[in-house]
Amino acid sequence: MHEFIVSPYMGRYVMVKPGSKAGATMPAHRYRDLVGAAHDAPAPIWLTAAAREAWGVRLDGKPIAPSVLVRADPGLGYGRASWEVNLGCNYECPHCYLGVKKFEGLEMEDRVKLLHTLRDAGVLWLQLTGGEPMVDRLFVETYEAAYDLGMMITLLTNGSRLSLPRVLELLTKRPPDRITVSVYGGTEKSYDRTTGRQGAYRLFTKGITAAHRAGLPLALSMIVTQDNADEVGLMRGLAERIGAPMDEYTNMVPTIYGGDETLPAQSTAHSCGSGRPSPVATPGTRSSMSTRSARRPSAKSGANRTST
Repeated sequence: MHEFIVSPYMGRYVMVKPGSKAGATMPAHRYRDLVGAAHDAPAPIWLTAAAREAWGVRLDGKPIAPSVLVRADPGLGYGRASWEVNLGCNYECPHCYLGVKKFEGLEMEDRVKLLHTLRDAGVLWLQLTGGEPMVDRLFVETYEAAYDLGMMITLLTNGSRLSLPRVLELLTKRPPDRITVSVYGGTEKSYDRTTGRQGAYRLFTKGITAAHRAGLPLALSMIVTQDNADEVGLMRGLAERIGAPMDEYTNMVPTIYGGDETLPAQSTAHSCGSGRPSPVATPGTRSSMSTRSARRPSAKSGANRTST
C-alpha cells in the first residue's frame, strides 16, 4: 500500500501523503523521471530528501513502488470532485432537503468505473458525501477503491458510525485527508431533537472520541438551528477540547427548490443579517448556508513545500 502520491494537480506536480496536510511540489522533469522509472527502481535521492524533510519518513534504499504511487498525467486539468455515494441517512434533521432518504446506490462494478473515470480525468482530491456516506452498504469497498487509485479522500459525515471497528480499521490503514463531522448540538437533548433520532448524541460523541484517539484528521461543522442556538459555546468548546478546526453555519436556504427563503429551522438570533443569505456549500448538511471559519491550525511550510 502506498505512503505517498505523486500527481499532476492544476498545472503543478505535487507529492502528498494521505492523512497529512504537508505537501511538496516538484519540477516537471522530476515528475517525468518518476513516470518513466521502473517500479522496483530505488527511490531517487531528491525524492527521499523530500519525504524526510516534509514528513520525517525515510525512503532510503526502498523501491519507488509500493511506497510511492505515481499517477499519470491525463492533461485534462481536473483536480477535485465531490460524489454523493448515497442519499440515505440515519438522521431526520428538519433543515435537510432530501425528503425521502433512499439507501440505494450504484453497484460496485459501476462505482469502480466511475472512480477510474475520475482518476483518469485528473481528480486527486475526492469528497465522499451523501446522505450519510457511512450507512452505504458499499462504503468500505468504495473508499478502499478510491484510496487505492491514488485519491486524497475527504469524508463528510454525521460521525454516528466512526466508532465501528470496521470503519476505524479502514480509516487508520487508509487515512483520509480530512473527516468533516457535522455538530447538531452541545447536549444530548438538543442534538437528538435536531437529528430526530434518540441516541444520536451518544453515537456522535462516541464516534468523534474514537476518531480523535485514533489520530484521524477531524474537522467540525457547527449547524446552528433554533433547537441548539443557545449551545454555540458548548459546541465551540467541543472543537477546542479535541483541537479540531470548526466552521459555523447559520443561514439556511433550501437551494434544491431554487428559492432564497430561509428555512423555519434557522436560528434568527444567529443569522447573518436580514438580507439574502450567501449560498455556500455546506459540509455534512443538506441545505446551503453562509459560514464563518473559526481558528484553524497552521500548516507546515518551508522550501519547496506547500499546504494541501
